Amino acid sequence: MVPTEKRTSLRFRYHGGLKITWDRVLLNGRVRDIGAGGMFVVISDPFPIGAAFTAVLVAENPVLLKCVVRWIEPGRGMGVSIVTPGQEERKRFAALIGTLAGNRSLGKSRLSLLYKFMAKVYG
Repeated sequence: MVPTEKRTSLRFRYHGGLKITWDRVLLNGRVRDIGAGGMFVVISDPFPIGAAFTAVLVAENPVLLKCVVRWIEPGRGMGVSIVTPGQEERKRFAALIGTLAGNRSLGKSRLSLLYKFMAKVYG
């Protein structure tokens, strides 16, 4: 079941690896799209709604994320909200989202909303 759209931030297409730790189990996933407030994780056996886990976004500058499952697509993956736990992680994550936003023509008003959202969430 795909839920009604509740996102508060823009999403950007992003294909990258994700190293997941959930209940002391290490798993690999892939990111399909990502935004300042969440991402979709491609994984064959999604976790239950409400499950919390940590993940490292595999990138040039890896980013540690704390995630909570918000919705699932059985057999495909899960939509998660994300929080970056530390100052350095927030800076790296904000830089990644800023790069993705810069690679897409958003228009001034949408880009301004993105930056306001990120400033509010990530300081």
